[in-house]
Amino acid sequence: MSGMNALSGVTVLGALVAAAMAVFTGSRLLGALAIILAMVNVAGGFLVTDRMFRMFKSKK
Repeated sequence: MSGMNALSGVTVLGALVAAAMAVFTGSRLLGALAIILAMVNVAGGFLVTDRMFRMFKSKK
């Protein structure tokens, strides 16, 4: 899971670079949308990982 979270982080960096290099307004909007979607993916990955860790935690 942490490997996929790291890969999603690379996707965020790629989206940031694409948005920064965009010339046209439409391209900038698509870049901003890519950043938002990639960040949702990263946050969701961390939430799923946390939920998996809580499943394996010993109960007292």
